[in-house]
Amino acid sequence: MLGYYTHMAEPVKIAKRTRRAQKAQATHDRIVEAARHLFLQRGYVQTTIDAIAEAADVAVETVYARFRNKTNLMIAVKHATVTEDGHTPLEDRPELASLAAERDPRRRVQIAAELSRAMLERIAPVYALLHDAAASDEALRAQQAAEIARRRRFQRILVELIGADGALRADLTLDQAADTYSALGNPEVYLLLTQHHRWTPARYQAWLADSLERLLLREP
Repeated sequence: MLGYYTHMAEPVKIAKRTRRAQKAQATHDRIVEAARHLFLQRGYVQTTIDAIAEAADVAVETVYARFRNKTNLMIAVKHATVTEDGHTPLEDRPELASLAAERDPRRRVQIAAELSRAMLERIAPVYALLHDAAASDEALRAQQAAEIARRRRFQRILVELIGADGALRADLTLDQAADTYSALGNPEVYLLLTQHHRWTPARYQAWLADSLERLLLREP
C-alpha cells in the first residue's frame, strides 16, 4: 500500500511544481511588461523600481528578488521584445522557411523586407530606450553592442537565403551584402523615416525591398 500511495503522490507533486512554475513565469512576465510600458511612457532614467512594482501589482521586494536592479529589467524588456516574449527565437522564425522555399530572388527580397519591417516596428521603440539608457550604463552598452551583432548575424542569414542560386551581384561578398542590409534595416533608419519623416511602416517596407533589390541582386 505504501508503494501505491507513493506512486499516486508523484503526479500531485509534479502538478504543484508545474503550477508554481507557471505562477512564477506569470509574475515575471507581468513585471517585464510593466517595465516596458513605463520605460516607453516615462523613459528609462525617470522610471523607478517602486513604480514598476506598483504597475505590476507585486511587492518591491519581488522585483528586486527576481531582477536585482533596473539594468537587468531593461535587458529583460529587450529580450522579451526581440523574441516576442520568448515565443519566437530568431532562428525559428517561420519566414525563414518561406525564404528557403521561394525560387524567385525578388520575391525572397520582399519576404525579407516584410519580416524586417515587422520586427523593426516592434523593437525600434525599445531599441531607442536601450540606446539612451546605455549612455550611462556600461552593462547596457554591452547589451546594445550585442544586439547590433545579433541583428547583423540574422541579416547575414537573410542575405544567404536571398542570394541562393547565385542571385547576389557578382561583386558582393556575403558579408558586404549583409553590411548593406544592416545599414538599411536597422532601428535608427526605421525611426528616422517613420517618426521624423512620417513614413508609414508599409512605405518603409516597400522602400527597403526596392533598395535591397537594387543593391544586392544581379540584373535579371
